[in-house]
Amino acid sequence: MLLSEVIKKSQLDKRQAAFVTEDKVSFNYLKISFLDTSKKSINFSKIKKLFLSHNSLQSLHGLEAFKSLTHLSLAFNHLKSIE
Repeated sequence: MLLSEVIKKSQLDKRQAAFVTEDKVSFNYLKISFLDTSKKSINFSKIKKLFLSHNSLQSLHGLEAFKSLTHLSLAFNHLKSIE
């Protein structure tokens, strides 16, 4: 599952909406495998806190879109390198 798909779904699903605020995204345990930040309809640069623990991430590619990050949680993923 792509991060942008989860964010888009959370905006439509009221049960998950609590995990997304203007500056915080908390998506733990959702099997996210890729940080797809190509969606222009989502302003990733405003997000300050990003919680993606317990997913399936193997790369940090796409993280550069989060220009305002002050907190990042990536524990228990499948990261092969930090570049």
